[in-house]
Amino acid sequence: MLIHKGTVTLTTSRLILRRLTIQDAQAMYDNWASDEAVPKFMSWDTHKSVEMIAGVYGKFNGDIDEWISFCRLAEKQETLPDWGSPYFVPHSQFLLIRQSDNKMLGIIMLRHELNGALQERGGHIGFSVRPFEQRKGYAKTMLSLCLEKCRERRLDRVLITCYDENEASRRTIIACGGVFERTTSENEKTLERYWVTIPTEVQL
Repeated sequence: MLIHKGTVTLTTSRLILRRLTIQDAQAMYDNWASDEAVPKFMSWDTHKSVEMIAGVYGKFNGDIDEWISFCRLAEKQETLPDWGSPYFVPHSQFLLIRQSDNKMLGIIMLRHELNGALQERGGHIGFSVRPFEQRKGYAKTMLSLCLEKCRERRLDRVLITCYDENEASRRTIIACGGVFERTTSENEKTLERYWVTIPTEVQL
């Protein structure tokens, strides 16, 4: 059963999808960013300290408060910081939390719209589950919950991409309704493009 708490939090019988807060920085480091297996399909290296959570974009010099404030500003077009990046559009970031132990399992980003660059490569949604917690259905649930966020934003369909070597992400995308369109290239790697039509009601 899916439970809404406004547009901020979605819960199932065992999981919570919610916006990140400043209190999450340590958990993000302990359970995700410090794991050497996580950056395999990311554009950053394994973090060596919790302060690096705020340094992913190279802008905040380890200031967690400033980074969280940035995340809030980035959710709306009228407050979106001007970074001059072709891949930077209004977006929301959410954490997947296991209710039984309050442990962070993954993170997912929803871009509210696509520009030319994202239409070709980045897509609407990017997600990651801690490697130790994979193969437990968490990625599928997290993506399904994010599709509910897409429905709230009146998106009819969304583009999700993954590298052709990332079998786990491919399976998750297809399990959530992803339909393969074509491949493209990024950083000398093959990127697969999938479109997901947003259902009128998300099934978990």
